[in-house]
Amino acid sequence: MGHNKPHLGGMVEAAGYRKAKDFYAYWYTSGNIDERTKRVAERTKALPNVRIRTMDLGNFRREVDIVRDVFNEAWKDNWGFIPFTNKELEIVATEYKMFVDTEIALVAEVDGKPAAICFAIPDVNEMVRDFDGELMRNPINLAKLLYRNKFKRPHHARLLLLGIKGEYRASHRYGTLAAALYVEVAERGAKRGYLGGELSWTLEDNALINRGIERMGARRYKTYRVYEKRFQ
Repeated sequence: MGHNKPHLGGMVEAAGYRKAKDFYAYWYTSGNIDERTKRVAERTKALPNVRIRTMDLGNFRREVDIVRDVFNEAWKDNWGFIPFTNKELEIVATEYKMFVDTEIALVAEVDGKPAAICFAIPDVNEMVRDFDGELMRNPINLAKLLYRNKFKRPHHARLLLLGIKGEYRASHRYGTLAAALYVEVAERGAKRGYLGGELSWTLEDNALINRGIERMGARRYKTYRVYEKRFQ
């Protein structure tokens, strides 16, 4: 999403637009998870029919299908949600594939079936911030990116997607899968040398997710506002 100066909000509202919805971005620093959340995560991971695994890039097509199915089902009732099509997600996944760190891209399974996903990637901005917006037009910058991606990974990550299928989210037994995935990604990320990162975007009224993020010790540091205007 774009970034704007604070005064622009007033100008938009003066033109007759009104707030439709806010989205939040959180910042997480490694090592801040509270003990209660850790205990909940451990109990969930200890269930005999629950398995948390890394994404298998060797079965890329299958993993893309899993992400699409879980995410579309998990988010179908959220405000403004438009489901991923096969083609859309395949394009996005192919663009991101080279940056994927499978240690922080996870699938939770229940009885061998995908139940939830948690997909984070290294912060690509750290690798390109000195490129002055020129990547493909400058072969030297492209070479730098390829080198940095392989040998000089970023210190931060971004959690892009999190979803748990409704049948599990509503279950007393499996409703804590999201917490288990949060903790697993955070702990694996710390072992990989990530100092923290951004978790975004979440809906302002998604109390369950926002509460879980805050219990991990993350702080809300950005708010993105969507405006609407009705025309007669």
